[in-house]
Amino acid sequence: MTSKGESAWVEPTEADVPPEMADLDTQWAFIRAGIERIMPG
Repeated sequence: MTSKGESAWVEPTEADVPPEMADLDTQWAFIRAGIERIMPG
């Protein structure tokens, strides 16, 4: 679970979005997605 979560958080951020945008927009997107997966609702 840990390895899969870490990969999903880091890989798409650097691959799809440039570091400039990944700073806030992508980080928030992944954080919110992770929170929703852990605590739905």
